Amino acid sequence: MNTKCYKINNDYILRNGLRWSMEQKINLLSYTLSDNGNLSDECKEDKMKIIRNIHENKDFLCSRCGKKMQEPRLLPCLHAMCSPCVFDLIGKTNNIDTSKMKNNDNINSACNIYERCPLCHFCLSNTCFIIPPPHYPLQHKLVMDAMRRKLAHRILCDTCSDEVIAIVQCCVCLRNFCSDCGNEHEEKTSVEVKQGKHVVKPLWEATRIRRTILCQIHPSNALRYYCNACQQICCKECMWSIEHRGHASENAIGAGRRAAAYITAMLEKAKILLNSLLIRYNEDIFSNDIYNEQEHFIDQWYVK
Repeated sequence: MNTKCYKINNDYILRNGLRWSMEQKINLLSYTLSDNGNLSDECKEDKMKIIRNIHENKDFLCSRCGKKMQEPRLLPCLHAMCSPCVFDLIGKTNNIDTSKMKNNDNINSACNIYERCPLCHFCLSNTCFIIPPPHYPLQHKLVMDAMRRKLAHRILCDTCSDEVIAIVQCCVCLRNFCSDCGNEHEEKTSVEVKQGKHVVKPLWEATRIRRTILCQIHPSNALRYYCNACQQICCKECMWSIEHRGHASENAIGAGRRAAAYITAMLEKAKILLNSLLIRYNEDIFSNDIYNEQEHFIDQWYVK
């Protein structure tokens, strides 16, 4: 089995092809340590029970190849596809026989694409020109799923200078600690009344992680800015490039919150419109039923 180890804000996480979802609530577990600083036998047994009860999540499977999702990317239709399938699709479009375009409905001559989304049959336009962006929400779920399982033993402590395995996480600052650093962090924050006490829990109970979305063009820089003119999130290097130079920009977090509020408002309007359409549809169906009954009555009367 091929495995990869990648880094998220100083957190080293082992990744392989397995993708699972939790069937039970992890937050019911208790955090107890034995005298040697390791997890107690009771806590280990609870963890193993949940691991045995997990089942494969269909959201973690690629809709095109059916295999376990690897580096999911967001298609224009907002569905996910694994990176190997995306690059396979891009490679195949370069070898399309133009003579087949007239006879094949699945081929889009304008976009040079001959496949559609397996879920909604949307034409995958511009895939051969622009690589779809990463599917960050699904990536977040995959990482959280890995942390809740045995893969969590490959995450290192954020405080220790040596490579010490992290077993707990602070629910407030989302930092990962070993048992000693976790106890020290919890005691330190309990003294600082202004910040409030930081609760430390087992790593597989984590529901959030500290993550930084990196620029695909400049992988060492985070996407912290939003270009208002291009309507695109950018890093510091991108904002100084020719493409975005001189454009008005703002913080990406603020722009994201405003976009989320706009989408929420549009969804509410769409619900109202959908309800009105359903009412109109039901009225039309009812009218058609009455008309059909009248026609049937007239036919029977004339027959008699």
